[in-house]
Amino acid sequence: MLAALELLAYGEAVTNVALDVGYESASSFVVAFRETFGTTPARFFK
Repeated sequence: MLAALELLAYGEAVTNVALDVGYESASSFVVAFRETFGTTPARFFK
């Protein structure tokens, strides 16, 4: 998740980040992200 946070902070698309850090889909990444941080990637950076 730390690698994902860095990529997202630089403006990478959620789908690209999900695949880059090893998830098979953006939706599975978003579920894991929400479980870890309590919010979605889009809301985390607002």
